[in-house]
Amino acid sequence: MNLKSNYSDESIIGESTRHHSRYYRGALHTFMAGMVAAGVLVTLSANSSVHAATDTEGNSQTTVVSASSSSKAVNQLHSSSVSGIESKDSANSSSLKQSQASTSKIAESNSSSSSSAATTAESTHENDDISNAVNASSQSTITDQSSSRNLTSANSISSTSQSTTTTENGSTSQDSSSESAANSSKSNSQVSSANKSNSTSVSNKKVLANTSQTPDVWQIGDATRPRVDAVDVSSYQQGMTQDNFNELKKLGVKTVIVKLTEGDYYTNQSASQEITYARNAGLDVMVYHYATFNSEETATNEANYLLKELAALNLVKTTRIFADMENEKTVSDSFNNNLLSFFNVLNSAGYTDHAVYAYLSYQYLNQIINTVGEKKVWLAQYPYSPSAANLLNTQYGAWQNSSMAELTGYSGYLDTSTDYNGLLSYQSVENGFVQQNSNTYYYENNAKVTGQKNINDHWYYFDDKTGAMKTGFQYIANQNKTVYYNAAGQMQYGQQKINGYWYLFDNVIGARKTGFQYIANQNKTVYYNATGQMQYGQQKINGYWYLFDNVTGARKTGFQYIANQN
Repeated sequence: MNLKSNYSDESIIGESTRHHSRYYRGALHTFMAGMVAAGVLVTLSANSSVHAATDTEGNSQTTVVSASSSSKAVNQLHSSSVSGIESKDSANSSSLKQSQASTSKIAESNSSSSSSAATTAESTHENDDISNAVNASSQSTITDQSSSRNLTSANSISSTSQSTTTTENGSTSQDSSSESAANSSKSNSQVSSANKSNSTSVSNKKVLANTSQTPDVWQIGDATRPRVDAVDVSSYQQGMTQDNFNELKKLGVKTVIVKLTEGDYYTNQSASQEITYARNAGLDVMVYHYATFNSEETATNEANYLLKELAALNLVKTTRIFADMENEKTVSDSFNNNLLSFFNVLNSAGYTDHAVYAYLSYQYLNQIINTVGEKKVWLAQYPYSPSAANLLNTQYGAWQNSSMAELTGYSGYLDTSTDYNGLLSYQSVENGFVQQNSNTYYYENNAKVTGQKNINDHWYYFDDKTGAMKTGFQYIANQNKTVYYNAAGQMQYGQQKINGYWYLFDNVIGARKTGFQYIANQNKTVYYNATGQMQYGQQKINGYWYLFDNVTGARKTGFQYIANQN
C-alpha cells in the first residue's frame, strides 16, 4: 500500500516527487549531455552517488554524496528497500536549495526489472545505478553548487532509523506532521502550495538517479493491463470528486478501500467523504488500518483506536478490515500474538471480517500466512509494466500491482489491485433475504442489516451484532415493549393464538397487552395475565374474584352458577 504511513511518509512533497518521477528519469542524462556539449568536464567517481531530492518549494536538487558517506548511504538504502514500496518510517531528508546548475526535476526511480519485468524495491541494485551514471558521464566533473546543508542532507539520506525532520533554518524537530491535506498531483504549483502549509516537513524519499528505466504510468481501463478490481485511497486522494468515483465504477472497479487510522495517533479526516462518494457510486467499501504495533498491549491500543473511528463513521459490523503490515516497527518476535491480539479486540466488538495487507519481502510474511492463510493476504509487488498477460502472486487473495495508475478526470495517481478470490469484493448477494448457516439475514447494498427494519410494510428485527433475523417474543428495550415476530420474522398485531394461548398486541405498535382489555369486534372484556395470556374461569385479581367464560374468556357479570362448587 504505497506511501500509506501518515506521520512518516504521507508527505505531499514525497508523493509529488514520486508522481513526477516519469519526467525525471532522463533529466540527469540530459543535464550531463548538455554540460559535455558545452565543453564542461563532468566526472562522477565510482564512490559517489547521485541523489534526487526536493527543497521546501518542491524543486528538484541534484546532490553528489562524497565517497566517505556514499557507501554507507547505499548500504542503508539497500537495507531499507521493500517490494515496490518505500519504507514508511525512515528519516526525513533536510530541505535543499535549488541548484543553479540544473532546473530539471529528478525524482525517485525504481531499479531495473528482472527478466520477467517484475521487480521489488528490495532487489534494487543501487550500486548498478551508480555505475550507470558513472559510465554515462565518465569524462565529466559535477561541482556541488548546493549549500553546506547538502552535507547534512547526505547524512540524513544515509540514515534510515531516525525520525527527525530538518527545518528550513537547519534545526531538527520530531516528525509530527499529519497526513497531507493536499491531493497528490502532477502540478508543481499544487505541490508548492501544499508545501507552504507544511513547510517544516521534507520528504524522506532517498533515491538514486537511474539512467535506464522510467516509471510505468498507465490508465485505468487499459485492457492490456491487469484488471482493476479495487483502488485504495487515503488523504492523498481527498481531491477526488463524486464524478471520479462514478468513473471508477464505469471502468469496472468494484471496491474502494479507505484508510481510516494509523497507529493510535492519526485519523484520516477525508475518510467520511471518500466513503460517501464510493457508496453513492455503487462501489463496495472496505477499510484499512496502518499498523505500528509491536506488542500485545500496543496492538490492543491500536485496535481500540480504530474501533472509535469505525463507530464514528457508523460502519456496519460486516465491514472488511485490513491490517496494513508494512511498517518496520511491526517486526517483532511476538508478531503472531500481536496480530491476533489486534484481531481479537475487533472480534469482541463484532467486527469479525478482517484480512492482512503486506508486501512480498515483508520479514514476517510467512507468519501472516500461518495466521490468516494465503487467501486472506492482499500482497503488494510492483513490476515495471504490469500486464494482463502476466498476472503475479495468484496464490494470494489479491495483488496490488501499481501505485502509478491514472484516472481520466483526476490529476493524481491511484494504487490498483486485482482480486483473485473475492478478497477485495464482498460476496455477491442480491439485496434482500438470504439464508446462511441456518439463519436468515437481510442485505442492503451487500451489507447485513441490523436492528429493526420495515420491509414491505412489515416490521422485522435483526440481531444488533450478527444480523440474524429474530422470531418469537422479543423485548425492544429502547421502546420498552414486548412484541412478537412470527416464523417469517414479521411483527404481529391484534389477537394472536400462540402455542395454545390467546394474546393481544397493540394494533399500531405491536406491544403485548396485559390486564383487562375490551375486544370491540367481539363485544367482550377479557383478562390477560402478566405474561399476556388470556384467562378463563374463576380468577382472583387484585383481591377480588372474577369469572371469565371457559370458552371465549369473556368476563361474566350478574348471577352465575358455579357448577364445580354446586
